[in-house]
Amino acid sequence: MEYDIILVDTDSMEGFQNFQLQDASKNYFVTSFDNYSLKKGLEVLSRITRNSKLN
Repeated sequence: MEYDIILVDTDSMEGFQNFQLQDASKNYFVTSFDNYSLKKGLEVLSRITRNSKLN
């Protein structure tokens, strides 16, 4: 099945890899502004080793 948009809520690199988000045509970074959420989001982003388009 093909989807236009899939929402995945993950705060770990393992979740990012399990859903193969690195192969998506677009990835959107959405987070809360509390310290924990920002820290976890940046932790995942910092571990991405290949170029990904973020919107």
